[in-house]
Amino acid sequence: MNILILSSNLLVFLILYFILYKFSFKFNLFDTFSKRKSHEGTIPLIGGILIYLTSLITLFIFYNNFKIDNLLILIFIVSFIFVILGIIDDIGSISPYKRLLIQIIAIGLIINSGLSIKELSSDSLNFDLKIIGYIFTILCLLTIINAFNFIDGIDGFCSINFLITIISINIYLGNLFDNTLILIIIINVIIFIIFNLGFISSIKIFLGDNGSTFLGFFLGCYLIYLNQFNLIDSFFIPWLITIPFYDMCRVILFRIKNKINPTTPDRIHIHHILLNKFKNNILVLVFLSIISLSFTIFGYFISNFSSIFSLILFVIFFLIYNYFLNNFNKSN
Repeated sequence: MNILILSSNLLVFLILYFILYKFSFKFNLFDTFSKRKSHEGTIPLIGGILIYLTSLITLFIFYNNFKIDNLLILIFIVSFIFVILGIIDDIGSISPYKRLLIQIIAIGLIINSGLSIKELSSDSLNFDLKIIGYIFTILCLLTIINAFNFIDGIDGFCSINFLITIISINIYLGNLFDNTLILIIIINVIIFIIFNLGFISSIKIFLGDNGSTFLGFFLGCYLIYLNQFNLIDSFFIPWLITIPFYDMCRVILFRIKNKINPTTPDRIHIHHILLNKFKNNILVLVFLSIISLSFTIFGYFISNFSSIFSLILFVIFFLIYNYFLNNFNKSN
């Protein structure tokens, strides 16, 4: 990717930023302080649509310069459903059940295009899922979409988890700079993080549901794409999303155990617990990012060693994570 494309992408991002910044206040697309929030002031929820539209425009302008798989383009196009759905939810909130239905319909479009989890494979194991693969695909995508939405509770956490996962994948594949669509999205997520972390408080923006669900859906589909074409060990994939997956499972189990609606928002996520303890967003963000990266590296080696052992350890680590975090939360 040459300097012209990079500079053009940055220019498009900045132009869209100023347009969408004004749009956000006109249509109430912003987040305000409340007892559940860890920020002050009014912050536009335009991160997702900024990342998506900037990537789309850059691809459109320089399309002839790129070689992109048509299935990845389709995934990117369908992802726009999640951007729009997220915007609607950010502005006025919609029923969790309506949101779930729309998510399933969007996933159905992807499955209809030929993308699904047909088998789970590694060097030593191979499970043909047959018709169950379609149901498993829906469950996996719903899990990743909502797991990424769950962890979008402190600045940078969701977007940096996305970066850790997608960059790790492409290092694993040995083609970090070969996939143009992925590289453009990575660049725009990095630009967003600079805005999101508030180094200049007056230009601070949030990812919003329109961003967290878009990133979750795109990443989930990309993982399924790699699995379908046997480009990645199926048993390595869970380790790539360990913290989002663990956090969502722990929170849902906690709510069910305490007879709370699983869709009810609260402050019992891992980032909230650590933020309450250490009172420093950057410290918590760095700590969780290191943990996420560590799980990814560990998962790579253990899944290469033994697929079954990898799955067993993944479950054991979740039980340890759940026990430790629940007790740590009680002690605060």
